[in-house]
Amino acid sequence: MITPPSPVKLIPKSFSTPSLLVPVMVSKFCDALPFYRQEKIFKPFGIDLPRATMCNWTVKIHEKTKSFIELMEEYLKSGNLLLTDETTVQVLKEPGKSAESKSYMWIFVGGNKDSPVVLYKYRERRTTSFLNDFLDNFRGVMLTDGYEA
Repeated sequence: MITPPSPVKLIPKSFSTPSLLVPVMVSKFCDALPFYRQEKIFKPFGIDLPRATMCNWTVKIHEKTKSFIELMEEYLKSGNLLLTDETTVQVLKEPGKSAESKSYMWIFVGGNKDSPVVLYKYRERRTTSFLNDFLDNFRGVMLTDGYEA
């Protein structure tokens, strides 16, 4: 008997598939649904998907897509208009910080006006150096809410 080779997996040696990874990531990052809540949503369907597994998948997906994200950053800064804002987020059990402390999610929209890119950048602190480094090669107009950094 001859069987075709298995399709290449984004995360080798895992039971993850694109049809499972995409909704988990969209729920987490677009719908702000924490992994512990997703874990509870899967339970009534008889699916044991621990939050630690989803967290590990997220780290591995980030590692695999790092070069793509860098290309998106370059494209984002290639346009002449950049929209940005930051919002506070709470991160539980972040090393060296109390659960009540603030962390920041920066949102950037830029690139070509007909096909803009949206990027989210997480930072533990609200620092000017992050913006200076990230926007180093950007030449254009930045629209923001007035944060002086």
